[in-house]
Amino acid sequence: MQIVKQQIHRAAKLETTCILCGEPGVGKTFLARYLYSISLRSNQSFAVFNCASMSGDSSSNELFGSETYPGLLYKMKSGTLLLKNVSELPLNVQWSLLKYLETEQVTSEWDNTSCRLLATTDKDLKALIKNGQFLEPLYYALNVYEIYIPPLRKRRDDIRPLADTFCTAACTQYGLSKNLTEGAMKALENAEWPKNVRELRHTIERLVVTVDSPEIDTTSLPKNVFGIVDPEAGLVHAKGESFDQRVYEYESYLIRDAYQKYGSSRKVAEHLGLSQTRASNLIRKYIEKDDKE
Repeated sequence: MQIVKQQIHRAAKLETTCILCGEPGVGKTFLARYLYSISLRSNQSFAVFNCASMSGDSSSNELFGSETYPGLLYKMKSGTLLLKNVSELPLNVQWSLLKYLETEQVTSEWDNTSCRLLATTDKDLKALIKNGQFLEPLYYALNVYEIYIPPLRKRRDDIRPLADTFCTAACTQYGLSKNLTEGAMKALENAEWPKNVRELRHTIERLVVTVDSPEIDTTSLPKNVFGIVDPEAGLVHAKGESFDQRVYEYESYLIRDAYQKYGSSRKVAEHLGLSQTRASNLIRKYIEKDDKE
């Protein structure tokens, strides 16, 4: 993400178009707003147009306007317009956008009097070009500068600070005082997060408002964090791990978290609803064994 941040700072100094791409939920819109906030146009207007939210005629009217109504592209002179989900623009609107970009490039040479366009996509635009669903010249017109945001599972070091930030924000919003235990944090760090930052934020907020205890431990985490299937939520797979490995990891998180919190086999047994003998065996299995190694 430090590389992404450097790319954003470079792009912010330019007047070119820019595409931010990556899986759903990685933070493309948030980072586009950040790019705008540090750009040379930060004192000008900023707007977001979701290309997936309107039909072809509606999106064309909204972007280009009519004889009596100026569209966003013309109202946003000197400002910045973010085309969210740009891959969803109908082909006829793509042609109009391409014509607009070519006209602006010729007449203004991308000076600060024309609207600056940013775009986001979670689709492979080159694959859409091959399938005839996206215009190749429009791709090159928009993609003067490309920034790829990797999924959360490929930047696990970000999970802890993000979880802390979301927990603090949720506590402030709802007037609560909660914190994540070390065991819960490690479980979050090892989860797959198929919906990325958006899913992590939603999970943390839900935990803050639903967990009664001031400490959010592993027993409070949703099963999908451990790669365990919830029959009502569809299949969730932990890549590269067998069923036995997922069960082992889940059991390990529970025991480690409880032992860190309570410090004795008796209290761990009470907390998890186990016999003291079984709790002692599990502590030896997951904690004392690893300490010896």
